[in-house]
Amino acid sequence: MAIFQDNKNLMERLNWLGWVFSFIFLMLFLRLWYLSIASFEQYDSIARNNQIRTLPVPAPRGLIRDRMGRVLVENTYGFDLIMFRGKEFETKRTLRFLEKSFLVSPGAIKARLLETNHYNDYQPVVVKQSLTLAQTSFLMARHADYPLLDILERPRRFYPHRTIASHVLGYVGEVSRDELKRDVFQCPEFVIGTIFRRY
Repeated sequence: MAIFQDNKNLMERLNWLGWVFSFIFLMLFLRLWYLSIASFEQYDSIARNNQIRTLPVPAPRGLIRDRMGRVLVENTYGFDLIMFRGKEFETKRTLRFLEKSFLVSPGAIKARLLETNHYNDYQPVVVKQSLTLAQTSFLMARHADYPLLDILERPRRFYPHRTIASHVLGYVGEVSRDELKRDVFQCPEFVIGTIFRRY
């Protein structure tokens, strides 16, 4: 009889232990369901906003001097507002913010996005050039709220004598869509990143 009673107590303890483990696994399963299904949109948005983006950093070009050492062409730096492509609701929200804050027409930005639709998804689009210091500070303070926007510091060519000797000194500009169709731009090194031409 003693052996039977000992087995009965052991089975009761094992049953309780089984219920405890079942309850724990049920809680873990419910938590997993909540994180992966019920709260998917929230955590998906957080993950997308936390991704790492690689921005191209244009290198400054050298100075051009005349034979007397006077500078004919030099570099200045400016800040450009760039925008990444995102989900439709994120893009609309960003466009409303730009319209209110920077007086940038959403129609102009949409036209710019359509004009650059041949860019890769990870490649930013410049929507406004030469931001003021106040605009740059304002945008950087709100970068966490609008992750599709960023600031890119870009060197620019400055010509103290304006158009004098422009046929020799040349200028830098963005390649157009028609020029990209030429055979010379079909090489891989011209496809990666933002493309510029020099005249």
